[in-house]
Amino acid sequence: MIVPEIFYIFVDPSRIITQHNLQITKQFISAGYGSLGIDSKFDEKYKKGEVDYVPYELKESDLLMLSPYYWSAINDIRIETDAEIVRRERFKFLPSRLSCIYAFGTFEDCEIASERYDWDLNTVKMFKLISNDPYVRIAKVNMEIVSLARDFYKNTSMDWENREYIWIHYWSGNGNIKMAGPSNEVLGLRKMYDSDLLYEYLIEGALKLIE
Repeated sequence: MIVPEIFYIFVDPSRIITQHNLQITKQFISAGYGSLGIDSKFDEKYKKGEVDYVPYELKESDLLMLSPYYWSAINDIRIETDAEIVRRERFKFLPSRLSCIYAFGTFEDCEIASERYDWDLNTVKMFKLISNDPYVRIAKVNMEIVSLARDFYKNTSMDWENREYIWIHYWSGNGNIKMAGPSNEVLGLRKMYDSDLLYEYLIEGALKLIE
């Protein structure tokens, strides 16, 4: 994987702590990378790819019927837990979504994201990797797979095999994924959905603001 010289990040103006930290430090540091050097036990786990980033474990509900609000309320938790389980078991040296910095590799990708999700291009700032030491970890992934997963988790019932398939595809850095899901036009019918494609970088490391 070729690492871009410049990374582009949408810096949300509504996140006061993020804006404050950026103004003072002129940099972003991922949670895992920033934790190095504080505790030797953590450092050892990090080096081995054995850090447990999930603070909870999902369990089966006792409910026999599940409401639409139930699925909506736990959707992000299920998605991020499944993604982390697959990363931990199969791609343990890739950055965790629960720890990393999210960035784009080109301004053109920012323009695509802005058009699709109505993100303000005026909030995009440029950064450079401070160090490329052995503890820096970077993954290039298709963010649209996560967007597709959010719809599927909420609107379909998938077994672990299908959920695992999504996240293996994601962590492998693959592009478009096709999934069979319910049709909005006719109840009972299923159709193929494409995730589309928009690559982003997950960065376990430190980025310096280019002013």
